[in-house]
Amino acid sequence: MSPKEPLRILRRKELIRAELTTGTRSDGRGPIEFPRTAVSEMKCSNPEDILTVARVGRTCVSCFLQLSLRTPDPSMELIKLRLFGMDETEAQPLADGGDEDSDDEIEIDNSEDRPSLSLQREAILENLFEEFSVINEASLNVFPSKFVFHLNINLHVLQEDGSVLDACSLALMAALQRLRFPKVAYIEEEEAVRYDWDDLTSPQNPGAPEFFSTFAVIGDHILACPTAEEERASDAVIAVIVQEDSSVSFMEVTDGILPSKDGSFIADLLSPLIDNAVARRKELRTVLLNPAAEDTLIPNEYAVRLRSLHLGTD
Repeated sequence: MSPKEPLRILRRKELIRAELTTGTRSDGRGPIEFPRTAVSEMKCSNPEDILTVARVGRTCVSCFLQLSLRTPDPSMELIKLRLFGMDETEAQPLADGGDEDSDDEIEIDNSEDRPSLSLQREAILENLFEEFSVINEASLNVFPSKFVFHLNINLHVLQEDGSVLDACSLALMAALQRLRFPKVAYIEEEEAVRYDWDDLTSPQNPGAPEFFSTFAVIGDHILACPTAEEERASDAVIAVIVQEDSSVSFMEVTDGILPSKDGSFIADLLSPLIDNAVARRKELRTVLLNPAAEDTLIPNEYAVRLRSLHLGTD
């Protein structure tokens, strides 16, 4: 950070606070008004693969799900989630022995080379699987002692302007809702498994969708779905997951520190935040049921990259 950067952020914070006294933010929204939000699905060349795209304001995130059938390995996670920022290149798995048709892939751990911000966001998103039932993991254990499904999840930030966790969770929930498993049969005498990718079924007891809602705290003000500039200028950025009964399932200060005042101030601060997160949850569940056309969500400059990464087309 250059010596002028803290001064610039301070001036921008004062400008944002001045704007908030008028009840309007720089993008025309009110303090607790949410931006335009949409989700879409892109058709993949392999019917079992899933690619969704979510847009929250100007932030755009893609989510690619891929199933692979493997023999059980305690050292490998059944669900592997990775998040890649705009400037990151995804490390591609390598087929075993140079065999392009092999289902046995070698995992590449490049975590040491990745930005800390992506790793922090990735760790927060993993809470969706560790703390919530967004997917029934029993559906991955088709024959627990013989064969299991591994679910690889790659999230790509295509365009970033704040509230990245919101867009990531929306794209991820849309993808999980579209997850389908092939018909699988174990042949005892052959000690082999047969599966039909042309006969896909939904998992039993699918998990309930959960969404992150991001809020920025600037003085006595709360901003819903902050832009990147508002996040940088805020005192604190909070990510929450709430239920429809207003109970808080997850809350974490992802950046900054909450203003240090008396307890009643914090309660007064969090109460409207939770109310708005509940409203946002209901809105996002509606968005899941009403997907938009893909070409209205994906920035043109990233459409080619997405298709080359996941769809096998140029």
